[in-house]
Amino acid sequence: MDNPLPDELRVIVEDLQRYLAWEAEQGKISILSPASAPPALVKPATDRSLEAIRQELGDCKRCKLSNGRTQIVFGVGNPKAELVFVGEGPGAEEDAQGVPFVGAAGQLLTKMIEAMGLRREDVYICNVVKCRPPGNRDPEPEEIEACEPFLTSRSDASRCRRSSATKPRLPACAERGASLAASG
Repeated sequence: MDNPLPDELRVIVEDLQRYLAWEAEQGKISILSPASAPPALVKPATDRSLEAIRQELGDCKRCKLSNGRTQIVFGVGNPKAELVFVGEGPGAEEDAQGVPFVGAAGQLLTKMIEAMGLRREDVYICNVVKCRPPGNRDPEPEEIEACEPFLTSRSDASRCRRSSATKPRLPACAERGASLAASG
């Protein structure tokens, strides 16, 4: 089967696959499995459900981003995934659909995930902020701070910063602002 990824992206995916295989050999993670079996990514659910956290978020008005949004864009996927992709903030398509990474960047992310032998449902995908910044500008510090309680909840993105049994083994910051926010 032809790999539809550009050469540079293919190299990144292959490096990530090698790293994950090494981690699995060391007994550190168990997300890789034979091609004929689905990836072993699911851990028993013991934390609050994503739905409970989403309800707590409510119709958030904690920052000025709420004034221009169509809807809140909450994380999707497996909340117990060991591989988490964190974006900076929703774009126009994400704001319209209420789902992270569904625009052009999302299509590329989906190709990367599939090239690793996984599905979007096997990983967790979210953003640092839940509302679209105007003109796709970088989220401002106070906007990031307003979303902080939901980023650090054990069932959302930056749980990668917390020490807990559900901590992902491999958080992947998909944009510059996401890596800055996730690093604290």
